[in-house]
Amino acid sequence: MEDVLESVQWDRSEPANSDVQTLAAETRAAVQSTSPPPATGSDTLMAQYTAEEAPILFNTHPAMRPTSEQDERTKIACIVSDPIHEAPGTRDAYVSYLITTTSTFPGFQKPEFRVRRRYNDFVMLHTALSNNYPASVVPPLPDKHASAYLKGGRFDAEFTARRCFSLNRFLHRCTLHPNLKRATELHTFLESPDWHAYTRTMHHTRRGTMDGASSSGMMDGLTDSLMGAFSKLAKTDKRFTDVRERSDKLSKDLATIEKLVGKLVRRETDVQADFDEMAGHFVKLAEIEPELDDAFRAFAKAMSGTALHVRDLRAHTDAAYLTSLRDQASYNTTLKQLLKLRDQKQLDFEALTEYQLKTTLERDQLASGQPHTNFIQHKVENLRGLNHDAVRKEKLRKLETKVHELQSEVESARLTSEAFDEEVVREVKIFESTKGVEMKASMRDFARANMDFYKSIIQEWESAGKRQEA
Repeated sequence: MEDVLESVQWDRSEPANSDVQTLAAETRAAVQSTSPPPATGSDTLMAQYTAEEAPILFNTHPAMRPTSEQDERTKIACIVSDPIHEAPGTRDAYVSYLITTTSTFPGFQKPEFRVRRRYNDFVMLHTALSNNYPASVVPPLPDKHASAYLKGGRFDAEFTARRCFSLNRFLHRCTLHPNLKRATELHTFLESPDWHAYTRTMHHTRRGTMDGASSSGMMDGLTDSLMGAFSKLAKTDKRFTDVRERSDKLSKDLATIEKLVGKLVRRETDVQADFDEMAGHFVKLAEIEPELDDAFRAFAKAMSGTALHVRDLRAHTDAAYLTSLRDQASYNTTLKQLLKLRDQKQLDFEALTEYQLKTTLERDQLASGQPHTNFIQHKVENLRGLNHDAVRKEKLRKLETKVHELQSEVESARLTSEAFDEEVVREVKIFESTKGVEMKASMRDFARANMDFYKSIIQEWESAGKRQEA
């Protein structure tokens, strides 16, 4: 039986922690030196996210705490920012994203470096990590959003801002993972200017490896899916049952919150339009009533300012908070897929064990000299003139060989299942830690955006009142 865990790296040394604030400050400075001047709406959100959330994630995750001197040299901080529309007006137009990395890994040529990558490059990285780390919860990428492409909206500021948030979160999760952060594919993606040449080499290598096994692999996958759909585990493990229950509950809660936040975004859009419309009406009133021109225009200015603040709050709610909910739901789905794969390993072990018991029982019955249980087969042997003793001995020899083979297969399946169980337990701990840090950061930023909104509204209307009193 093929060992599906042969490509898994079992090194479990925990990553490090040291002068995190200095590292985060250097990364922020790098982003500020390469990013365009702050704008409103989605551009401002990206600047706030990259400057504030990255240090929190980098500082508090258990994977970044020091355990040894070796771990002091394994820190990575990445920030995705500055989406740019490349080759506009052409058939090959796309959006590239700036990735700024600061790291103490000795394998990197510089402690700080920048590259630009497009969405398809992230897809190639995700595919490589998924293939090489099948026992890890590889963070998911944002969906391709085919509807946005059909409508021509993939170059809109809001769409690219949401995608930039999600890509940034994807890299954060990779750099917080003890195994993925050491992956050669990730290091090449973050640093190498020849990423495309590397992916071509990787593609040809994988294609040469998979060509001979493509059809059999497809059939094996189909068989595993059918067996998983119609088979139940003979013995359940409470560790994974509890994880699955928590995961299902989290999926329902995130779906409910996402619907509520989606309604909130739509209402904020309507409120912004209402304030803009009301401001226009007060400007018209100022033209009709010249003696109240100053008062009406001050009020209209306050209404327009309020509309702008509502727009900024809506942009943050949509691009940052709502996107974080969707990303968390996708991350949770990836954990569920790993749990299903873990169940499949146990099903393989249980099926092989049952088959071994049946084969052993058949061998023991044949060896004990019991009469043929298959009457038809006995008659066929008589018609063909076969020697029953010779047939019995040959069949006994084959059964003995099969029993020995099954014993080896069962032991291999048991070791694979147990090793996978331990790996899943570690992955669940990493997932739970990352989830807690991300949710805390998302709620903190959402609360801060709302506080800033109300502070701005108070200042806006206090200024309007002072102008009217003057």
